[in-house]
Amino acid sequence: MKAAVVSDVTSPPRYADFPEPPVTDDVIEVRMLAAGVHNLVRSVAAGAHYRPATTYPSSPGSTASA
Repeated sequence: MKAAVVSDVTSPPRYADFPEPPVTDDVIEVRMLAAGVHNLVRSVAAGAHYRPATTYPSSPGSTASA
């Protein structure tokens, strides 16, 4: 899939290929055309948030459980 990929906190995200997340029995796969980027996500991707990305490269985002 294509995604905004963060290689490190010193460079901006770049549009690149990124591995598809795994689909499991409790997850529904959807096709997304576009998404907004929340300020929290921008802060984590920039390394300015106390919860930094754990590994690089990463695709910035936030998930919520129902």
